[in-house]
Amino acid sequence: LNPFKVSEYSKRMKEYALKEFLEIKQSANPSFSPDGKRIVFSSNRTGTSQIYITDKEGGIEEQLTSYEEPVSLIGFSPVKNEIMFGMSRGGDENTQFYLLNSLTKEIRKITTNEKVKHGWGGWSFDGKRITFSSNERNGMDLDVFVIDLETAEKELVFSPGGYASSYGFSPSGKWLSAIIQKAGSDHDLYVID
Repeated sequence: LNPFKVSEYSKRMKEYALKEFLEIKQSANPSFSPDGKRIVFSSNRTGTSQIYITDKEGGIEEQLTSYEEPVSLIGFSPVKNEIMFGMSRGGDENTQFYLLNSLTKEIRKITTNEKVKHGWGGWSFDGKRITFSSNERNGMDLDVFVIDLETAEKELVFSPGGYASSYGFSPSGKWLSAIIQKAGSDHDLYVID
């Protein structure tokens, strides 16, 4: 490189403080409503990641949550105006699941054990169940569970030991996909009845 050009470029560059980078606002986790007319997403514009909803054509964004803790994962039900989201408390990384009615703003807690981690798997196509992974069994291994949202009945469906993650239901609801993460990029894929 020409030393003159590098020097001129350096003079024109603005210096940024670390604080400015940390304050960059972002949006993530978009999910469409069942009718495809609205989009729910997370944004950290208030300082912590919270849930917002807007019309897919644009317009005013409505903030749906106002927690001190950041909200993670967001997923609209495939059939109802309900949004599943996750949140941990105090940085403990023990994500819990909550169900938010996007019309009434009512929130119902789905998982109940604050001492375990939960990893999102997805909605059943009929919107009646969700699948997730959790270390509830022994505090270390992640197993795959299914929960019926109407009855709150939870079922352990896959417990291979190690780090298992659920990746969703088949359209019929009969099958689940799951992955066991091995070393590096070595993963085993399973289909569970």
